Order: sequence, then structure tokens, then C-alpha cells
Amino acid sequence: ELYQLTFLDITFEEDRSTNLRLLQGLVEGKRRHFQVEKRYRRKNGTLLWVRSNASLVPGIDGEGSFWFNVVEDITERKRMEDELRSQLARLRETEVRLQTFFENSPNLIFLKDREGRYVYANREFKKALRVTDEQIRGKRDDEVFSAEQATAFQANDRRVLEARAAMEFEEITFQEDGQHMSIVHK
Repeated sequence: ELYQLTFLDITFEEDRSTNLRLLQGLVEGKRRHFQVEKRYRRKNGTLLWVRSNASLVPGIDGEGSFWFNVVEDITERKRMEDELRSQLARLRETEVRLQTFFENSPNLIFLKDREGRYVYANREFKKALRVTDEQIRGKRDDEVFSAEQATAFQANDRRVLEARAAMEFEEITFQEDGQHMSIVHK
């Protein structure tokens, strides 16, 4: 049955024009090889993803040239790529939700990396401490706060990292309107 079909007969309809264009480049001598990922339609109608490697083979002793094609089944890889794309989309959606939650929280929320640099501070944090994103992002406490405050904040950070557990602290910040004490969960 297969010998009665051309490659176009089994190539998925939406992939035919690309395949024909690449093959035309072979026939016209514009290329000697091409690789394309495309779909074949099985006899039962289901689709099979393949990577097709086609090369032009010159004829010898009066024989005309022909093209040689190696086809590899990549259906499983494509399925996994689709699954990864779906997971990434769900992760992005979760990230947007968390970002919205953080930005609209009445609490002061910040994230630091292991070196103590701020990677995120929400609107309330920046408002309360009267800093902009540019003034806080990528900075350590000693670049933003007084030496006394920075020393206390960094000591608490170290305790959490050493304990590898969440901890709660009373931390004092000095602002324009005076001293503020906060319960900080790190």
C-alpha cells in the first residue's frame, strides 16, 4: 500500500507547502540537504511527528540524481514539548497570580537572594520605606539602611539561612516620622 503513495499523500495537509518548497530547492540545486519537522498522517488518520532529513544524491554512470530521505519518529518528543509548554503556561499564570497577590497585599513583602540582595519589594514595602524599585532592587541592606539597621537585618537573615527554617523577628526601621517596629517572618 505504501508503495502506491507519494510522500505528499502521507504528509499532513498543513505541512505540504513547506515540504514542497524545501524539495524544490533540492531539485533546483539551491541546496543539497534539508531537515524539516513535519507530520505524517497514518492510514487510520492519526498523526505522527517526524524529522525528515533529505539529501540530493547525484547520479552515476548516466543514472539520474535522486533524493534520499531518512525519517525519524519524534512524536514522543513533540508530546513532551507540548506538555512542557502547558506547564510553563500554568507556571506563568501562577506567577501572575502571586505577583498580583504580593502587589495588592497590605503587608510589606520582599524577597532577597542568598547573598541578601533584594530581588523584589512590593508596593507597600516601597511606600512605607520611601524607596523606589531602582533604589532597592539588587541592593543589600547596608546599601539602603543605616549601619545599625542593616547589621540587625543581616544578622536575622543569617540566622534563618543557618537554621534552614522560617523564623519570626521584631525589626525596627527608622523612617521620617520616627521609629517603626515590625514583626517580620523570614
